[in-house]
Amino acid sequence: MPSPVAATNLVIADIVLRAAGGLLRDRLEKGLLVKSHGQDKADKLVDKRGLASSLALYGASRLARRSPLGLAVVAGGLAAKVFYDRGKRLEKKARAKDLKETPEGES
Repeated sequence: MPSPVAATNLVIADIVLRAAGGLLRDRLEKGLLVKSHGQDKADKLVDKRGLASSLALYGASRLARRSPLGLAVVAGGLAAKVFYDRGKRLEKKARAKDLKETPEGES
C-alpha cells in the first residue's frame, strides 16, 4: 500500500477509481456518438457539457442506483424523452412530406 494510514489509501483509491471511471465514461460516450454524429460533433457534445447538465445526470444516476423505484422513475423519464423526440422527428418528417406534395400555387 502507498501509505500506512488506511484512510489515506481509501482516498487514493477513490481518486484513482473516479478518474478512471470518468475517462472510461467519456470515451464510451464519444464512441457511441461518433457512429451517428461524427468525431467533431461527438467531442463537442461530450466535452462542452455544462454544470447544470452534469448535475442533472449525477442526480439521475444517484436516484437510479438507490432503489428499484428510483430506477423505475429514471427509466420512465428516459423512455418518455425517447418517445417525445421520436414523435417530434416523425412530425417534422410528415410536415416536410406534406410541403413537398403540395403544389407551389397552393398553401
